[in-house]
Amino acid sequence: MKMRILIILTILFLNGCVSGKYGNFTSVKNLSSEVTEEFANSAYTQLITLYAPGKTHFKLEHDFNDSFGVSLYEKLQKEGYALSANTADKKKDDLNTHSLAYVVDEADNNIYRLSLIVDGFPITKAFLIQNEKALSLGFWTKQNKE
Repeated sequence: MKMRILIILTILFLNGCVSGKYGNFTSVKNLSSEVTEEFANSAYTQLITLYAPGKTHFKLEHDFNDSFGVSLYEKLQKEGYALSANTADKKKDDLNTHSLAYVVDEADNNIYRLSLIVDGFPITKAFLIQNEKALSLGFWTKQNKE
């Protein structure tokens, strides 16, 4: 009986790891519009550093419908990125087409993690929220393909 419960718990845990849930997992009341805008500015700045505006096409892996997602979407569109919903066709159009998703979550009390997932690889940065300001807790970290 204990072995059966252990197997079921393991399956549930692994299912959560591979389900690929993206989006904003913070409570809207916890993040002010100023903090959300700072997150979006930081994400936008990092993306334009790594991927050339006007030449890059991002296929969005999920709806960018929360305040962070909408702000990031508008900034990228204004800068000249091609943005489209990802379709069932998983083939890339060319070398300048990348999948894009994000996760915003609370790692600890007042410490938030922002992860941009480009082509399945995370680019992550942590922030401390203090007095309605987002303070960076370091540099962006990027997982490389190799």
